[in-house]
Amino acid sequence: MKPFDIWVSFIVSLITNMIVLSGTIAFLFWLEELPNSWAKRVKPLIEIVLSTLYFVYLWGQSWLSSGIAANAFGFHWTFLNMIIVSMFLINVYLDIWLEVFIEAVLMLSYVLFFAPTFNIYTVIYYLAFTFMLVFCYHWGDLLLKHAALMYLSLGVMGFTAIALVSCLFGVSTDPYFCYARLQH
Repeated sequence: MKPFDIWVSFIVSLITNMIVLSGTIAFLFWLEELPNSWAKRVKPLIEIVLSTLYFVYLWGQSWLSSGIAANAFGFHWTFLNMIIVSMFLINVYLDIWLEVFIEAVLMLSYVLFFAPTFNIYTVIYYLAFTFMLVFCYHWGDLLLKHAALMYLSLGVMGFTAIALVSCLFGVSTDPYFCYARLQH
């Protein structure tokens, strides 16, 4: 696959994911505004189901892209970016403990599915990522009040997720690989 094809796929995937995320957020806000008492009672369940389906959708796209272009380094990163931001925002805003658990299980499934072998770094970064999920859930109100703390927390969560995925897929440190990418 040529570098141009990878970039086009990355941009199209990112745009598609942003459209789906925007639709999901719009639905959640619409759900929040409903005056119906029935909707208020089942709102957490709808939020959990919708969030979980969204993450399954993203992981499914990541899995398909990795299968289509297994040799394309970084082809799954667009989905990882959306997963990191979405998990962070959902835990900060929705404040639903079951969603934290579901996200931790989904990430563990991702790790188990893609990990060729386990090492101590994979376990450490998975535990750090899970800690960040719990942190965002417990301290979401504080994060919403302090933008700097919110961005710092998002950065730490992003770092742990990217480090975890780097443990799974590895990062090319071959100077020729970097040089060849610059030449295309």
